Amino acid sequence: TKPPRSSFNSTQQQQHHNEQPRYSHNISFFSLTQSQIAINVNSNMRQVEIMMLEILGLLRKCFSDSRDIKVTLYQSLLSSIMANTFIATNVLEFIEGHFRDYFDLDDDGNDGMIINFEKAYKISSSGDNESIIIMDDLGCLLKFIINCLIIVASSNNRENINCDLKLYKKVIDKLVVKVVTSKLTHLEVENERLQLKHTVIIPQFLNCIEALMIYCLHEFEHNNDLEYAGNIASLFEKHQNVREKTKKML
Repeated sequence: TKPPRSSFNSTQQQQHHNEQPRYSHNISFFSLTQSQIAINVNSNMRQVEIMMLEILGLLRKCFSDSRDIKVTLYQSLLSSIMANTFIATNVLEFIEGHFRDYFDLDDDGNDGMIINFEKAYKISSSGDNESIIIMDDLGCLLKFIINCLIIVASSNNRENINCDLKLYKKVIDKLVVKVVTSKLTHLEVENERLQLKHTVIIPQFLNCIEALMIYCLHEFEHNNDLEYAGNIASLFEKHQNVREKTKKML
């Protein structure tokens, strides 16, 4: 059966209405600290680092809240790194566990799963009706991480940033290969029929592909590695195939 769009949309709107005001103070406080960090950056780097760790500790609870809160968190963190590149180390250490929960999957024991979408949504049932709540935006998360890596790699003060990008790059490079060779069955699409959960999985998978294309483009331009040029073409083809095939199933 086709996924009930009206239920999906109404649930998303209701969630936004109920959840957004609760943490607006936290996000506003974090935005305020961006200017504070910029003002104090030349005074005492150690004090600034301590302040950043305290702020990130306060924001950690956002990982267990709604999609809107998480997206706002990713956007705020990225803006902070763009303004103050030296905090990239703290931010990437802060987000690492959350990132790996979704994208750093073992090859064994995951039934061919490429990305752990199960944590990105919740489905509730009431009688014959099902509704879905989006808990995270994995395309937005992956794009945030990739943009952080690009900012750090392109920074004029790269030598002053104590940040090891190898772990992230290893996970993302592995993800590129998995996505390029993936099939619809890896997205739990069976018998050419979509379920309610695919209203979340398919769009977010396509957004993840777009983020990976940005990553490959940067690696190609930065390192002149032709393998990444080939990956861009393969990812684009995968994006088109998934979009066209799933469109026919609606």
